[in-house]
Amino acid sequence: MKSRPSYLAAFPILTACFLLLVIIFFVRKTSLQPATQASSPVDVHFAQAQQHYRTHNYDLAIKEYKASLQDKADNVYAHYNLGQIYSERNQPVEAITEYQQAIKLKPDYWEAHLGLGLIYQRNNQLDQAIEEYSLVTKINPNYALAQYDLGSAYYQKNLIDKATAAYERAIELDPSFTDAHYNLAYIYAHDSKLFDKALEQFQKVTELDPKYTKAFYELGLLYERRGSTAQARDAWAKALAIDPNYQPAKKKLGAK
Repeated sequence: MKSRPSYLAAFPILTACFLLLVIIFFVRKTSLQPATQASSPVDVHFAQAQQHYRTHNYDLAIKEYKASLQDKADNVYAHYNLGQIYSERNQPVEAITEYQQAIKLKPDYWEAHLGLGLIYQRNNQLDQAIEEYSLVTKINPNYALAQYDLGSAYYQKNLIDKATAAYERAIELDPSFTDAHYNLAYIYAHDSKLFDKALEQFQKVTELDPKYTKAFYELGLLYERRGSTAQARDAWAKALAIDPNYQPAKKKLGAK
């Protein structure tokens, strides 16, 4: 199964999320508040924090976000961006605190709910993660990545039917979401045993991304199951052409 990234938020007028993923992979992205707009000390601190974040000077960014909060404790975006930094630095307790503060100030702040869900999932708190992702899908029902994350959490809990539905919804919202196609195909092949559907989805993955090594390998397994040895070997050869060191395909082809 595949996974994904994180991003930085700014003031709402300047915020622009990038649909995706994916990263692995949909990339999410937002505009930062230009420092030239700063007109008060709190704005200066926030603008400087944003600049430090851009250049990965996280210690300085934290210092400036905290300074911004000393002047204006209800700066929801400072709390959120601190949560992002702490998340990136693998400081879950601090990240959760900041995301929760952002949500307390702005309950429909879906980006904060999403960030909180990612922290919970990373720490195997799956029920809490599912709760946060579900809130995101209600606040922003057309956001494919939230459905993808929800599917991954359901899959970790072995809730196969719910994971399937979430991935199907992600694809409905974004038909080019390669990783959602891959994960759905993986479920069809390895859990639901719906091999024709799995074949269709893996083929779609290779259409969307001709360098998706694992999809070619999985196609080979399905062809092998059908007794189509030539097609299976061709799929594994394509996997190796993309990644000559991909061991599962090398083993299938008897390569050293």
